[in-house]
Amino acid sequence: MKKFDQEKLLTRISRLQKQVASYREKLGETREQARLLAKKTRQLEILLNEFPGYLVLLQDGKILLTNNRILSELGYERGSVRGKPFDEFIHQDSLEFVTKIYRKRLRGETAPYTYDLNLVDNWGQAVPCEARIVKIRYNGRRAFLVSLTPLRNRKASEAKRLREQKQQLISRFSQGIAQQLQLCTSLLEHCAEQVKAEKSYLGNSIQALLQVQEAQKRLIDILTILQHEKAQECGTANLANLIEEARSIATRLVASRGKPNSSVTVECFIRATPVVKGDPLHIREAIAHIIANGMEASYPGGKVLISLEETSESAYVYIQDNGNGIATEEQEKIFDPFYTSKPGHLGLGLTLAAAALHKYGGDIEVISRPGRGTSFTLILPVSKRPPTIKIPPPGKVLKNRRLMLMGESDAIIGLLTEVLKAKGAEVAIPSNLKHALRLISKGKVDMVIMDLENSAPDFTVLLQKVATVSPALPFICLAPDDESAAGLSSSTGNIENMTIMRRPFNVDDILAVASRKMVLISKGESHERFRKKGY
Repeated sequence: MKKFDQEKLLTRISRLQKQVASYREKLGETREQARLLAKKTRQLEILLNEFPGYLVLLQDGKILLTNNRILSELGYERGSVRGKPFDEFIHQDSLEFVTKIYRKRLRGETAPYTYDLNLVDNWGQAVPCEARIVKIRYNGRRAFLVSLTPLRNRKASEAKRLREQKQQLISRFSQGIAQQLQLCTSLLEHCAEQVKAEKSYLGNSIQALLQVQEAQKRLIDILTILQHEKAQECGTANLANLIEEARSIATRLVASRGKPNSSVTVECFIRATPVVKGDPLHIREAIAHIIANGMEASYPGGKVLISLEETSESAYVYIQDNGNGIATEEQEKIFDPFYTSKPGHLGLGLTLAAAALHKYGGDIEVISRPGRGTSFTLILPVSKRPPTIKIPPPGKVLKNRRLMLMGESDAIIGLLTEVLKAKGAEVAIPSNLKHALRLISKGKVDMVIMDLENSAPDFTVLLQKVATVSPALPFICLAPDDESAAGLSSSTGNIENMTIMRRPFNVDDILAVASRKMVLISKGESHERFRKKGY
């Protein structure tokens, strides 16, 4: 009995061991499948997030899945989007249109699978997109995969293309009008001269003719600016100064149209002084017309605020008024030539401003809300400044440099010797002028510092000889007074790299000038730039 039970138990154990081995094999296969599935899932997530646009999976009108791009660019957290109705993220301007298409698709009716709509980001701003819809099966149920392509770049390129085409038309139109006006101006000038010569009592008529002539000349100047799409020669201009000048011009423009200047307050906040690329006359004219436009929009009793800021690449002029604003449908037209909503205006001021800015690689933007005023942003490229050279301390610059000291004042020579040696320089004091010239001609001197207290004529002879032997050798000449300095400057004007310092001397100033001269020479800087820097 016991033997039978033992055999039965062993048989059961063997069977269980086989089952365990089978389960382990299946578990291994399941783990491998899970690993492969996780790998594929990660790859799909990577592909999903690398998709060059926005991707949304919808089921029953709710968001099941999104890629990271749409979340990051629209400012949403993943948890705040998943499971929410998609229509909560559609701008009010597009909601009715998109809802109508979605209902048609649910009813099985024909509906477009590609259309434009506006999403709304986390800050409430509309984001124009092109939507492409694909119907799929997800978890055995109907779903929609929505691909959304932002239209900012496309609309910006289209706007740029339209602006260029418009500018070409403006250029051709302006050229023809300017030629005709030039003929009229010449005729007016001839008539005015004849009337003035024959009948002096027609003073008022002559004055009127001259005013017409002046107005036509100004119009010709404006049209001349509009003729050229690109600048032929691009200069530079100090933008802060131009704003002040443009403010005065704008004040006169508004006054000439019969509106008192005191009725509008103009305030300037200059936070930078950038130098920008462009013709100063054209840029000033452009700014003046924008300011005048703001003053007239704020009349009477309004305010115009002007501010200037700068980045590493561009300068920004902000001109803001508190007038009635510009209607949305008019904002695209305000830069068109001869478009104006003000009686008695020609409608070329804003056209001129935009053309002048575009000519020099700039731009102009407008933000306006009816009843809340208008803000113009003028953008101009900043002229690149030469990089500043960092001057290390004298102890680093003058170390191991060979400096020659010359002069008859033992106190000054002794003090300079002690200070320069403390900075690591090698100091040489020649016994006479001949010895000094020999050391210089052999290239054993990096700089000469001379005290001209008594022997200025002799040192002048040395300087003239050195100018022929080693013209690039830097000199620092310590003159006792203004008269000696002036005489030395006139007699050694052909010496390229000489700096004259006048009493009273400051050792730190001498060290600073010596350091700057050595650094600039090592970087190949010219003496002219060194002189302009005040060294």
